[in-house]
Amino acid sequence: MPSGLLRAYDTHSAGTYPTEKQRGLQMYHDFDHGLARERMVRIRTEVEHNRLEASLARAARSNEDSVTRKGRVARGAALVTALFR
Repeated sequence: MPSGLLRAYDTHSAGTYPTEKQRGLQMYHDFDHGLARERMVRIRTEVEHNRLEASLARAARSNEDSVTRKGRVARGAALVTALFR
């Protein structure tokens, strides 16, 4: 078998339990995986929060715009009726 092909496989340790070093590497790998998972959860909640804030701001702007438009229409109608009296 060419060297480097299956670097992690060792015929001398086949069928035995992992060494302390291998256990430690696995533990750190699991820990890093858990941290990455938590980070992704935080990022997703932050993105959802930002989307919610943006949609609420958009809704507030559209409500203000409709109130402003209604006020302009009412003033315009009052002006037109005053001109034709």
